[in-house]
Amino acid sequence: MCGLVDTYEDITQEVMFKIVRNLQSFKHNSSFSTWVYRITVNHCLTMKKKWLEERYLTFSDYEKELDSIPCTSLTAEEQMEQKELITEARLGCLAGMILCLSREQRDIYILGELFCVPHDIGAEILAISKENYRPRLHRARCDLVSFMNKKCGIINKDNPCRCHKKLKGFIKEGWVDPVSLKFNTDFIHLISETITLRDDKLKEIEDNNYHDLQREHPFQVKEHTIRFFSKLLEDSDTIFDGGSI
Repeated sequence: MCGLVDTYEDITQEVMFKIVRNLQSFKHNSSFSTWVYRITVNHCLTMKKKWLEERYLTFSDYEKELDSIPCTSLTAEEQMEQKELITEARLGCLAGMILCLSREQRDIYILGELFCVPHDIGAEILAISKENYRPRLHRARCDLVSFMNKKCGIINKDNPCRCHKKLKGFIKEGWVDPVSLKFNTDFIHLISETITLRDDKLKEIEDNNYHDLQREHPFQVKEHTIRFFSKLLEDSDTIFDGGSI
């Protein structure tokens, strides 16, 4: 949703505070996880814009910035030596693509396409009908796939853009910091390792593996977060009966 690790850690903390403050408003009309999703989504839709959102307003803007960075070939040996940095470049570029979607599109795309949330649950989280959810997810998909097919050499082999060819330019422009990696470090799982793949009937544009590429994004699971939510769930009976932490 925001493109940078330090930013999402701040957002996560803000969301956790909201969950705790609003526990007594949980009415059991939906599952607890759906309720938490809804709070998270609403926060992401209404929070103050982050600086990367201001930078990447449209796919056209992002395309111009990518085109302005020269391609420099690396030898096979250099590619092996800088494998981690190349992965960092790819993950950062993919995150930039998602930022070109509107916030609502990002929410729908992340829920429906990356995490495979069922359409009825996704619609409930976003407080819209299933009839509205499906075309919005389809539009977000199409916008992202169209750009990736046009620019990304991993998806379309006819495109000249390759992560390893852009690496030196990314480093020069500050997109990749060899000393302090932002994406390819300190993670436990990949998105693709945590989802259950479903037989989705909405496959009009599944002619390539763009979503598999996006699902290579890692995410962090902090031990203190796990302990917090475990304690929260253990105390849920007291909390929902009017008690407090």
